[in-house]
Amino acid sequence: MPADGFITIRLRPGIARVQDTNSTAEWLKPPAGLDEGRCQTIAQMLPKPAECHPSATVWTVLPERDWVLFLRHRRDGADCLVEVWCVNRSDYRCCQADAPAIVRALEANPLAESVQVFDTRRSASQLLQILKDGDTPTLLGAAQLLVDGGSLHFVVEAPVAVDQVASLWALLPNRQRALLGWTTYLNSDRHGLAIGAGEKMAEGAWSWTQVGDYPEGDYERSLHQAATQGDEDTVGRLLNRGSRTDVMILGLLLLAALAIGQLILASTGWKPPPLIRPAPQEQNP
Repeated sequence: MPADGFITIRLRPGIARVQDTNSTAEWLKPPAGLDEGRCQTIAQMLPKPAECHPSATVWTVLPERDWVLFLRHRRDGADCLVEVWCVNRSDYRCCQADAPAIVRALEANPLAESVQVFDTRRSASQLLQILKDGDTPTLLGAAQLLVDGGSLHFVVEAPVAVDQVASLWALLPNRQRALLGWTTYLNSDRHGLAIGAGEKMAEGAWSWTQVGDYPEGDYERSLHQAATQGDEDTVGRLLNRGSRTDVMILGLLLLAALAIGQLILASTGWKPPPLIRPAPQEQNP
């Protein structure tokens, strides 16, 4: 990290128009340095006109295999005009996947080829202030829901403010944030966003008005306690914990290692000794 406390995020900007007639995306300016196949893959992920807000400009963040896509989209007549910024995953992880901070930087300078994000390591006092300023049960319930792998939805007619998403985002572990997508308005559930917004409720999601009743879990309980007590060590440990995906991958690796070990032992003819040694047989004199 630079001495001034800022992290440089390199950008691959592009612009596309998604047609209303057939929902086909046409690159007006494809992201520089990306091959044609990757550009086509990204084009298929772009919002369709029917999914966009009819009048407002909206932000959507979509994780892709090698890139995280920052999309600013709006209706342009019957079509949808989409500004695209591709952020390399390594840069994204360096700034602790602080997507709202990148959005604010892009709003301030949308033509830049790179933006600077202040090092956003979160303290106990910052988290406590976020909880005090918002609806504490709702924020904690939403954080636990997302950590558990669930999805959240704002049922709204107008786009959600980026600051509202940012308050919830600040409560999530870094690795979890790097995997999740969100939008301030998108009437579609085809992207599998962790945080959705729009008039169409995503199937299986919890709404913002309901999530305060989500069952309390260890993560939200520990985070709330650590923030209240000013326990920086525990806050750091919680925010740097592995995601559910990390745990699943580790479990699969352990199972694979166990299976390979058994195959190797079986090929050598080795058999484990009995747990109970049999009693010696009596010999007749």
